[in-house]
This record gives sequence, C-alpha cells and structure tokens, in this order.
Amino acid sequence: MDGVIGCTQPRRVAAMSVAKRVSDEVGCELGSVVGYSIRFEDCTSEQTKIKFMTDGILLRETLKDNDLEKVTPPSPSAWWRQYSVIIMDEAHERSLNTDVLFGILKKVPPPSSPLLSHGTRSLHAGATWSLLSHPQL
Repeated sequence: MDGVIGCTQPRRVAAMSVAKRVSDEVGCELGSVVGYSIRFEDCTSEQTKIKFMTDGILLRETLKDNDLEKVTPPSPSAWWRQYSVIIMDEAHERSLNTDVLFGILKKVPPPSSPLLSHGTRSLHAGATWSLLSHPQL
C-alpha cells in the first residue's frame, strides 16, 4: 500500500484519542507513523501512514479541487491520491458531513479511487452500497 490510511471520526476528541491509542499500540510517537488532523491542529508528518481526522477535515481536503466535475483528467495532486483506504468510522451517526462525503467519494474516478470502508456495527451495508452505486443520487 503506497498511500495513507485515512480514518474519519465524527468528533475531535475521538480522532485524537484513537490516534493516541493506535500510536501507543504500534509503538511510535504520535505524529510520526500515526497521526491526527482536527480543526486548528495537524499532528501529522511526511512519515504518517495512518491518519485519523474529523469528517470535516476530509471534507475540507475535497474542496481543494474546487469541482470534481472539472477534474478531467484528474490532476496529479488530486486530494484522493494520497489515500489508499478511507475508513468512515461511526458513519451510522449520519451527519451532513458524512452524507456529503459519501456523495463526493462516489464521484472519485475508479482507477485512482481509494478503497472506501465504513467502520460501524449498526450501519446496514446493503444500504450503504446502494447509496454509493446509484449515479442519480
């Protein structure tokens, strides 16, 4: 896997505490291999391979390309190219940010799109797949 593993969390405290726990278990300093990014605070580096962030941070990263419809062919610096996997944890909590992110991730061109996963116990997988596979949504 070449890119970063991105994991969204619905709240700032969750992103920071999960990142701290994972960095402890991996045995690295927080901000090196494992880091987090929340509003007004970025604890990542060039070495970061697992990045925890609020869903608002990932949504803000998508705005860097202005409009996905205009990115044809996708630019080499497209925001999604840095990720190998994007995990939307706690997506069952359904916020405007997660709903918009599902729609944006659905538009990422397939050859370069990261694997999307949702990490939740109560989200219906069939409903999520249906949302991502219907172009009219």
